Amino acid sequence: HSINIHIFNIQITRRQPRWQKIITIQKITQLSILEESNLSILNCLVRLCLFDGIMPISNICYLPITPTDREKKTWIVTPHSEKSYELSSDLFIRYNDQNMNICILMEIQIIISKQNSNQPIELSLGWVTIPLYDENGQIIPNKTCDYQLQDSLPFENGKGNKTSVKDVSLKSRMQNLLFNKTTQVTIRFSQPNKEQQDKLNSLPDILIGLVGYAPFLSYHRDFLANIFPGFGRTDDKDQLILRYVQPEVALFPIVADCPLLIECLRVSWQDRLKEIPGNSKKDSEYLKKLYSDHFRRVIYPLLWLQDIEFPCIMSSQQFENESAKVLNLTEQIRQNFMKFITSNQYTFKLFTSKEFNCPIQFTN
Repeated sequence: HSINIHIFNIQITRRQPRWQKIITIQKITQLSILEESNLSILNCLVRLCLFDGIMPISNICYLPITPTDREKKTWIVTPHSEKSYELSSDLFIRYNDQNMNICILMEIQIIISKQNSNQPIELSLGWVTIPLYDENGQIIPNKTCDYQLQDSLPFENGKGNKTSVKDVSLKSRMQNLLFNKTTQVTIRFSQPNKEQQDKLNSLPDILIGLVGYAPFLSYHRDFLANIFPGFGRTDDKDQLILRYVQPEVALFPIVADCPLLIECLRVSWQDRLKEIPGNSKKDSEYLKKLYSDHFRRVIYPLLWLQDIEFPCIMSSQQFENESAKVLNLTEQIRQNFMKFITSNQYTFKLFTSKEFNCPIQFTN
């Protein structure tokens, strides 16, 4: 939703929001992790969203964290790369509403399980809220700050909690053991550069995401704007279906929801960009056409492989285990598309209407 289209040239209207920054979680220090023989740590992660004091008002972004020392006291967000080729953990945050009493809610979460149970238990190791505006109504400055975590969560004490008394007691005891009142998170706030700014300004008014994936979100919304006048209406008054659209439009939402597929798109697209002249990278229309062709030739075939599943939810360990294999397969497709699709080694799913229909849900 929130696509504004210029009526004469059918292009998406780019909008500079009231609040837009790049944030980098540099480190988390003095984080206590309980080590017990009857518990297994499944995942450690940071969750972020925009928060109005009552509930989240944006999507929730998840980032895995890993320790940097043997004592597991200092943790960093992964991926944590300074190289342009690798995925950076830098996040963009966009907010374009009049309510100024909004903050960034950040929670450190651990997912554990008992040895005699496969049921995962989610525990909060602390949270912090960071206002978007200061007490004078000014946007917070670009700087690096340390924030001390608090325990529990700001909205955990509301009504309607159906968790059993036994589970609440277990979680409470564990959180008391895990929580460390000196735990701090170091965060850097900065402005997007010119290239990032152009891509971000085509995105929804309220959104959090990885900077490395922003170009693909921007392309998708540009394509939607181009074909939007030709939509078809469904029986649901709040939903439209874009019919007979290109695969890069119809299938991108599926790719965006799958960690492996969106990473394959990012890595293979960077490889493709290395092969074109520098002056061509400044031509936005040329890049859109190049991206369309790249998506159809490289990502489209991946989606319909019969013997490979691309789950939407993965642990960081699953992602690490599977990504190398899938990225290698992606490179095979990129190097020789015809050899791949005509090979007897792979079987493809049957053609379906998903390949050319794109449902759009309208809210409010």
